[in-house]
Amino acid sequence: MLSTIDLTVGYRNGKRVTEVLKHLNVSLYAGELVCLLGANGIGKSTLLRTISGVQSALSGVVEINGRDLTAYSSKELSKLIGIVYTDRTLAGALTVEELVSLGRQPYTGFFGRLDEGDCKVVRDAVEAVGMSHKLHDYVATLSDGERQKAMIARALAQETPIIILDEPTAFLDVASRIETMQLLRQLAQSQQKAILLSTHDVGLSLPLTDRLWLVTNDATVIEGTTSEFVENGVLNNLFPNRNIAFDSEVMDFRPKNN
Repeated sequence: MLSTIDLTVGYRNGKRVTEVLKHLNVSLYAGELVCLLGANGIGKSTLLRTISGVQSALSGVVEINGRDLTAYSSKELSKLIGIVYTDRTLAGALTVEELVSLGRQPYTGFFGRLDEGDCKVVRDAVEAVGMSHKLHDYVATLSDGERQKAMIARALAQETPIIILDEPTAFLDVASRIETMQLLRQLAQSQQKAILLSTHDVGLSLPLTDRLWLVTNDATVIEGTTSEFVENGVLNNLFPNRNIAFDSEVMDFRPKNN
């Protein structure tokens, strides 16, 4: 559904160009949950913004369904890609239903009026994340985990084939992190969504994801399955710290034994 061809991402400031990640060739498929892993500050968010059309690429191509991303209008892209950012939502004065209804904006026209079909999509999205009992509750009264579910429901209400999430478990406790990851995996499989998320939750993400995108220390990205990366030792190159190593028995990083 989405692929990159020799993609380089970064920033332009006048004539100055800063390359963050270079020559990327990765793909995203329907029905898959894919995790983007890498050290802090290495460029994961920059990559997500670029492939979702929020930020321009420095060079190379992002294709969606075989068509260059830049050939799509903003309205067309809003029907193809749903985005959930890591920032805490400021929608506390809205009810869950009102927040999720914002996902229908690409379809409701200038005045944003929802018809019965739109309302059903909203209710179905809320039900899909297990929040029907909170439909009329204000977002301000929700726990962090419940707010994240509401934001995912808003993305579902957009009815996009692709959903991109930047650190969706960042503010959650352990139980909510597990529940959110399980929810995303279930949505990818049951609704055939192509879901890509960045995370630092390595131990949690490895058993639940179909494939991984790993940001390496040489500013590129490689993709493969967890088993492939465990077997060939690639995960040991994920972080520059030489005092930690990947432990395949617990499927997480641990301090090295001296």
